[in-house]
Amino acid sequence: MSRTRRRQPGTGRRAEPPVIGSVGIHSNGRPDLPVSQNETLGALFGASGYEVRRTSAVRRPSLRTAHQIGSILTWWNVDVIVVAVFSGPSFWIADFASFLGRLMGKRVVLFLPGAGSPSSVRRTVGRWKRP
Repeated sequence: MSRTRRRQPGTGRRAEPPVIGSVGIHSNGRPDLPVSQNETLGALFGASGYEVRRTSAVRRPSLRTAHQIGSILTWWNVDVIVVAVFSGPSFWIADFASFLGRLMGKRVVLFLPGAGSPSSVRRTVGRWKRP
């Protein structure tokens, strides 16, 4: 589905709010999983009039990663990608998601949910550095 972005005459601003893509773990309304912070953030954006695309509610981590990558590669009309960043193996997935978003020319926002995340992400990053 193609979506044309029009500017309001004489203002240089878009007539429509940007479309936001949310990358993270989503419960998708399943009662056995709590609502994640990025789902709450997406709901707030949606309530404010933004169109929000979400990925992924797939349970198995390897399939969820594949679904997230596939979603990002098909989000042609998404303007901003919000990536939930966690520590450990999830950090690498978030890093790759942000790389794909930038490769596709999207604006990327990294979202650190949880109080302990910044310090645990720093420990993870300390073991890995980009060349």
